[in-house]
Amino acid sequence: MNSMVCTQVWVFVVGLMVNMSVARGQEPAKTLTMEECIQLALTNSTTVVKGVNAVELSGAQVLAAHGQFLPDAVVGGALSYTGGTNLLTVTLPTLVNSQRTNITYQITSSINIYNGYSNRAALKAALLNKEMAELSLERARQQIKLDVTQAYLQVMLDIQIAGFARQNFETSQQREDQLKELVRVGRRPSSDLFQQQAQTSLDQQFLTNSLNKLNNDKILLLQRLRLDPSGNYEFAELAIDETPLSSDDSNEQTLIERARGQRADLKSSQRSQDAALWYIRRNKSGYLPRVSMNAGAFGVGANFSKLYVNGNDALPASQRPWGTQLTDQIYGVMALNVGWTIFDKYVTKSNVAMARLNADNARVDFENVNIQIVSEIRQAVGNYNAAVQQTETSQKGLLAATQAFETLTGRYQVGSANFIELTNAQNNLLFAKQNRAQAGIGLFLQKKAIDFYVGN
Repeated sequence: MNSMVCTQVWVFVVGLMVNMSVARGQEPAKTLTMEECIQLALTNSTTVVKGVNAVELSGAQVLAAHGQFLPDAVVGGALSYTGGTNLLTVTLPTLVNSQRTNITYQITSSINIYNGYSNRAALKAALLNKEMAELSLERARQQIKLDVTQAYLQVMLDIQIAGFARQNFETSQQREDQLKELVRVGRRPSSDLFQQQAQTSLDQQFLTNSLNKLNNDKILLLQRLRLDPSGNYEFAELAIDETPLSSDDSNEQTLIERARGQRADLKSSQRSQDAALWYIRRNKSGYLPRVSMNAGAFGVGANFSKLYVNGNDALPASQRPWGTQLTDQIYGVMALNVGWTIFDKYVTKSNVAMARLNADNARVDFENVNIQIVSEIRQAVGNYNAAVQQTETSQKGLLAATQAFETLTGRYQVGSANFIELTNAQNNLLFAKQNRAQAGIGLFLQKKAIDFYVGN
């Protein structure tokens, strides 16, 4: 009776979940492949968006560094009105009372000739920073691909385990129904039925937990893709490639050398170290002289509305037009400027010291990435070898568990095996199926991990 009630409750819960799913979304489920998931993640990822912005920002910094080699051009003008009395004493004392409108304009330009190679160092550092941003973005994309692959494979594993759990639960249900009849006719003791009902309840609980884990891992995958988890999404079945790697692709030393040649994060760290050295040179330019050239053209025009000199009206009958004044009243200036800061309150010295410390930190980071590469490759190769071994042993274990379960099922039916032996064989078979699925997917994932750590 208890088993019937549990079964009815389970059917009711499953039916309720199906009805809720249908009511929640009228549109059919959208099926996503692993490749589509990766592309969605690369498009929607916050890390990628920020990485692209970092590349564009570094490009703007390169443009600004290039511009420091070019002359600037500044155009200015002014319109002013002045009035009042002035006492001029350059020659004879002269009292001038005037009101006038002035228009002035100027065009100036300056160019750096030598500043201790500060501009060259800044340009070199900016170019290296741009490469560093591009390489960091590339590595971030590789990380996203691995993360999505791992999350997708977890969903695939959950689907398989949920399938095994459903088969196991159905097997227990069928045996429970058979035992009811056998107990009724007196061919099996009631204790076998009670034990089977307990086993069926455990198998049902395992199925419920498996389905819940599958649902949670789907939500986590959708979260990585930045998709609405309330949407109706399914994930396409993935062919799991269990083909072992070639000897070169699984050789530890070969993989280390390959990773050192193509890992984007190592290249990015190298660019950071090189840029830090250029920043030292840029700051050292403060010890050197600076040479620049300035040139400019200035124009002026004036129109008097009132002009008294020593009390006498001196306003001319006519005044030159604005256009004539502004075109022929022009003078030019050209200057060569040389400067050398003798003492700058230790600004340059402190800047150089900080740049050297930053360079030393960049060197340490580069060494750490090298150490990290060796560690990651060795761990990845070890995990891969273990995955290969687990695939072989899990296959043998599955065959043995299947044969044991089939044998004990037949023996139990003829009464030569007890119920505990049968349920142990059933549980061992379920465990063997899980191990086999985990081993196959684990091997596939470890090959992807080696590609990631190598920098492919």
